[in-house]
Amino acid sequence: MLYNWAKLPYTKLAESHWINGMNKQFSVRDAIYTAISKMCISTLGQTVAMVYNRQLGDEAFGGEEFTNGLFETIRNQEWTYDKLMQIVNEYQYEDLSETNDGRTADDRYALYMTLDWSIDTWHAAWEIPMIRNTEKNGLEDVYMTDKVIEYANRMHTMYHNTNNIFYGKQWDATQAFKSNRALFTTIELASTISNLSDMENPYTILPQPKYDENQKDYRSAMFDNYSVMSIPISADPAFVSLIVEALSISSEDNVYPVYRVEALQGLYLSDTGSYEMLDIVLNNVSWDIATLLNEHFPMMTIVRFDVMNNPMNSQVTQAYNGMKSDIADALQDIMEAFDMFQDN
Repeated sequence: MLYNWAKLPYTKLAESHWINGMNKQFSVRDAIYTAISKMCISTLGQTVAMVYNRQLGDEAFGGEEFTNGLFETIRNQEWTYDKLMQIVNEYQYEDLSETNDGRTADDRYALYMTLDWSIDTWHAAWEIPMIRNTEKNGLEDVYMTDKVIEYANRMHTMYHNTNNIFYGKQWDATQAFKSNRALFTTIELASTISNLSDMENPYTILPQPKYDENQKDYRSAMFDNYSVMSIPISADPAFVSLIVEALSISSEDNVYPVYRVEALQGLYLSDTGSYEMLDIVLNNVSWDIATLLNEHFPMMTIVRFDVMNNPMNSQVTQAYNGMKSDIADALQDIMEAFDMFQDN
């Protein structure tokens, strides 16, 4: 039993010290039981992006003009899946072993993908909704579309049918990138601080590419281990509202910019182009309430397990159909609970 943040006396959710888009997505009708402000610094660290090894790119494609051209492509809103795959397919795979034993984790690839949560991030990057959330209709399942099927097919192409792409666990991908064995990989921003701070080659954080040229903006996902705030009804709501409001304002002024600018930018990025790319990542974060409710119905992991368990052919439609009725039941239960308790 929790208090509704939207009805607390000192909570100003429209102000910039609250992460407004996220709170809007996590509300149901007019009730917000899990709120996020700029006191929740973990939202920055859990944001996902691509990282690009600038030295490998310039060496492979004829000098610094390649990196400059990549930045210009992103500025022009032309950084798409097709553009990424063009670079991947043009990059020269290198067998770094002395035994010529075929593709192994120790070789050099255009893209090192991770066979884990990073697959889920493409929902956000490609603007593929799982649950539509409106005040009138509440939570609605909008998952199964032609775009989801194409998304699954693309993941199968990238993971299982592209010679210049390798995959493994997140740690393996990060270490491959750090050891100059990958031109690109995906990573949460906190890991750039903890795992790439002593990387020898210069790198740049980039947005994940758009679905196609018709997608209006880049979108960044978050891994789901970030902080949210709830108030149990045993607490004093006015006191909590006042304290959290003050701490959130202070965090926006004194903590949030330190992490965003000094930690993520100032220590490891040294050029204005890299700052610009990071701003694109952080200014275009996307959310779906399905991430918050994944324990109830694992919609966001359907494609991940399809890629892991069906390497030959996608079975994503069959997997969804097998849980469709359970998703409908769970959404109905959740809506009934929200409607029952939304007056708190």
